[in-house]
Amino acid sequence: MNAEGQQGFWTTLPGVLTAIAALLTAVVGLVAAVTQWSGRGEESPPAPDPGAASLTVQAALLAPSERTEFKTHQVTARVTAPPQLLSKIERVTYLLPPSFGSDSVTRSSADDGFALRMAASGSFLLQAKVYFAGGRVQDVSRQIDLTPP
Repeated sequence: MNAEGQQGFWTTLPGVLTAIAALLTAVVGLVAAVTQWSGRGEESPPAPDPGAASLTVQAALLAPSERTEFKTHQVTARVTAPPQLLSKIERVTYLLPPSFGSDSVTRSSADDGFALRMAASGSFLLQAKVYFAGGRVQDVSRQIDLTPP
């Protein structure tokens, strides 16, 4: 208390809360300024993990069919990985778009890279869950575009 018996503003609850808010604002502003100045505010995509599994897709145009007006392709999707990693994969479950009529297809043969063969047309996202021995699961995906150029 001062000589007149009144508290100063900074010793009251509103004064303390104002001081804390000012301090937080200053710290957040400083961090934002430093981050933007140093270029760390721009996120670059993570570098691919050389030891991670990925999807490879091959597509070949099938002979025209009377049943469909779309150009249909024979698509083969495989999981690719370094040999030491491929040997640790137990199974791969491919998650298919609703237009395929089935939610998912599981493959357990490493001999052909857990290949999934299907006829398809158009554009879609092919996703897969790769199940490793020991319980680890890796999600991989690949955008497929089978539309004519």
